[in-house]
Amino acid sequence: MKKKLKKSLVQQVKHKMLDLGLDKKGGRKLLAERMHKNPNSLVMALSEYRTGPAAEQILKEALDVLETWNNQS
Repeated sequence: MKKKLKKSLVQQVKHKMLDLGLDKKGGRKLLAERMHKNPNSLVMALSEYRTGPAAEQILKEALDVLETWNNQS
């Protein structure tokens, strides 16, 4: 049985992406590039296809990157 990620973490990342306009085509790839991660890993974590500690770490890192997005743009 799969362990569920905290919904709030996934929702926080998705809301932040929406606020920054990264919900459109290419947004996830751009975020993954800034994180130096494989885009597929980010997508699997966001869709909750992968729910382990590594996925949770990816989401936390994504949230950190998104928090500083405006400073990096």
